Amino acid sequence: MLHGREGELAAIELLLQRARAGRSGTLVLRGEAGIGKSALLDRAAEAADLRVLRGTGVESELGMPYAGLHLLLGRHLDRVGALPDAQAEALRRALGMGVGANAAAPADPATAAAPGAATGGDRFLVGLAVLTLLSDLAEERPLLCLLDDAQWLDGASAEALLFAARRLEAEPIVMLFAARDPDAPEFPAPGLPELRLTGLDDAAAAGLLDERAAGLPAHVRREILAEARGNPLALLELPVGASRTGPGPASVPAPDPAADPARGARPVTATFGRLWRTFAERVEELPEATRTVLLVAASDDQGGLGTVLDAAGRLGAGVADLEPAERARLVRSAEGRLEFRHPLIRSAVYQGRPVGHRLRAHAALAEAYAASGDLCHRAWHLANAATGHDERAAAALEEAAEGERQGGGQHAAASMYEWAARLSRNGGVARRRGGGRRRYSGAGG
Repeated sequence: MLHGREGELAAIELLLQRARAGRSGTLVLRGEAGIGKSALLDRAAEAADLRVLRGTGVESELGMPYAGLHLLLGRHLDRVGALPDAQAEALRRALGMGVGANAAAPADPATAAAPGAATGGDRFLVGLAVLTLLSDLAEERPLLCLLDDAQWLDGASAEALLFAARRLEAEPIVMLFAARDPDAPEFPAPGLPELRLTGLDDAAAAGLLDERAAGLPAHVRREILAEARGNPLALLELPVGASRTGPGPASVPAPDPAADPARGARPVTATFGRLWRTFAERVEELPEATRTVLLVAASDDQGGLGTVLDAAGRLGAGVADLEPAERARLVRSAEGRLEFRHPLIRSAVYQGRPVGHRLRAHAALAEAYAASGDLCHRAWHLANAATGHDERAAAALEEAAEGERQGGGQHAAASMYEWAARLSRNGGVARRRGGGRRRYSGAGG
């Protein structure tokens, strides 16, 4: 039961009814961390007798073009060949699927024309391909697309998905985006209807707290209700901390996303900070080996259980060390992936560990991906493990960029060349690698 969300549920149900009747609809849910956006998406998925596609923005993937789109469409990429030729080629290139039989790849990337003039057309075709693919899926069965944590979608994926969302007409498709606001980078979605979630009213907040923690002393109950300010996740999680330490200020300092201007985040709210500290304290109570496994999972964008356990094993931890985190309801395993129950848990795990631990986690993941033959993710993790100029990481990025380029993934190749240039010690080599970025991003000379 979702306390106090009758209006929001009714709005979503209306969109689902429209899809069943053959009409499209979109909605952007906005609100602070823990306000209930993900819970509404979960309820929509449960209530809909529609085909459901679900994707989630991942903070660590912001620099990986089309990573979010790949996660959303991954199970249906076998249908790309049925798209119109130009759309199919554009989507294949965007997702690094390789060029089709009718496409001619440039023989020499050094002499090929920079795609700058065609970049706008390529992006248009990718968006059109996404729209066509979603429409084709919806012809078989009305479709519900759920995009959670949209503020962490890489820019290329967000652009393509918003392009498609704005052009839905008579297709039986519903697209729901959930974006954290504030406490995270902005997710602009001009032209789409929005619904801002606010805190629960007093009656709904009290009902939720009583359902979760009916035995709290009266004074603790009053303090939690005041502290939570109607935030559902706070009402669910603060009683756990109160049972150990009381509801007063936590000792673990919350991070300030604004400390990194490149991420475009804004200062944290009091509720965000309180929730982050609550999760951080729960993580700190776990055994060291358990925290190691969690840190590895938080450092990886894929979350594949095999890869996480491989990397954790290189740091002295194993599958048995997951049990305390599962009992604490911090993570869950589903379909071969290790998932954090809430994005704030991932943040608390990663940012709450010392820098040296994070560097070792990325290095272990690089080794695990090398063993599986995934050169792209090996390169990303080597780069994340670097503390300055690092020719090994730079060379790995350049090698992975060449693989992406040959497969048509020009946007990803450009990002890798740029990072490789920054890590290069030799100025001439850095300029050469930077030239690769310009060739494949359309940035000019």
